[in-house]
Amino acid sequence: MIEMELNEIQEESFVVLKKIKEICENYKIQYWLFAGTLLGAIRGGDFIPWDDDIDVCMPRKDYEKFIAICMNNPGFLKGFKLCYYKSCPNYAYPITRLSRDGFYFDSYIMEYGLGVFVDIYPLDGFKEDSNLLESLSKKKRTIGRMIAKKQPPKFSKIKFIILSFLQIFYRIIPLKKRLEDLDLSAQKYDFESNILCGNIIWEPYAILKRRWFDGTLMWSFHGEQFPIPKHYNELLHEMYGNYLELPPIDQQVPNHDYKMYRLEG
Repeated sequence: MIEMELNEIQEESFVVLKKIKEICENYKIQYWLFAGTLLGAIRGGDFIPWDDDIDVCMPRKDYEKFIAICMNNPGFLKGFKLCYYKSCPNYAYPITRLSRDGFYFDSYIMEYGLGVFVDIYPLDGFKEDSNLLESLSKKKRTIGRMIAKKQPPKFSKIKFIILSFLQIFYRIIPLKKRLEDLDLSAQKYDFESNILCGNIIWEPYAILKRRWFDGTLMWSFHGEQFPIPKHYNELLHEMYGNYLELPPIDQQVPNHDYKMYRLEG
């Protein structure tokens, strides 16, 4: 295996993004660049230089349609893999990822055959509901504690030993069942009929106004055109504040602690 540099990860993950674009255009699925990828597109039409992944989002109905198409047409995904908790053994997240074969992802998270990938987030409706947020947060924390296979970067050895013992009790309820429960809970409110919406199922957590997704612009990202929300300015201000201002130098680093390897042969 050959460890990949950040620019190589970006180039290979862009191939995955183009595959998502192909599927969505062929099957008329709505999607948009999201989070750091949207931010990079607006700032400079490309990756944030230190960003180590790509994010897209879809309204819940389109998200479920995308998953169904990928699951029902495996031949269409030749060279790629849908990572989804209902179809991928040991998959550790409530969101979905499209992964590319020929690579190996190494992190403190339990393994499930991930290669170079793109994160796909569902957008669900939302109302000011503190009970729902509290419930979702509790479920996400439990899942986060279940999926560590080795010491997370921010954990001391003692904290990780305690976590290892706690995992025995967490796993009385299987991970897949917990993921399904979190996924269903996030769908309490419909995307189309509510004033608020957002990615409430996983990080980057965001509560946004649904009207910001009314309308789509085509925008240049890494030399190709991709859809973004028409009201991206309001959306990015909500998520990042003064989003055109670069963070301090010491914060211009990848957000995730992982290594990616290119498989030989």
